[in-house]
Parts: sequence; C-alpha cells; structure tokens
Amino acid sequence: MSDIVGVLYSEGHSLYCVPSLVGGFWLSVAVHSFPAPEVRKNIVYFGSVETADHQGWRSAYNRWGFTQGGDTVSLPADDPLVVDYVAAIKILEANRERGDE
Repeated sequence: MSDIVGVLYSEGHSLYCVPSLVGGFWLSVAVHSFPAPEVRKNIVYFGSVETADHQGWRSAYNRWGFTQGGDTVSLPADDPLVVDYVAAIKILEANRERGDE
C-alpha cells in the first residue's frame, strides 16, 4: 500500500501544491506537450518544469500570495501529481543553485 499525501488545489482547481513538502510553489494541474514556451521568469512565474516521466511539462508559480487555496484531497504518493511535484522541487532547487531563477 502506498503512502497517502495531502494535495491542496487552488480555488479554481487549475493549480496544486503539496503543503507537506518544502517547495513553496504551485504547479499547473494540466500537463502540456513539448516544446515549453520561452517565457521570462519573474517573482510570480517560476517557469516550466518537466514531468517526472519526461512526457510533458507543468507551469510553476510562486505559492506565497499568488492565489488562494481551495480543496485538499488525499492522493497516493505515487500519483502523477505528487511524483511531478517532487521532481519539480529538484528542478527548481537546481535552478536556484545555478542562479537561474
């Protein structure tokens, strides 16, 4: 049996985060096909992050003060939303270490 993780959706259910994981960002629920657009990152938009299965990408946004949370649901730890959030943490941390925020 897989561990259960709480996932918080944004008010409109277009974004989500995993509050129990240190990430500080929202990811888009929708997975987009490649190529990811070249959009300038800023204090709100952190950029596109590749999904854990390398089949698409999700948009990452600053979690603090950007949007309100909505419903919380419990999902298995191996759910794609949770797996992609963990992968995004690693990607965004690597970007910060390189100074590529």
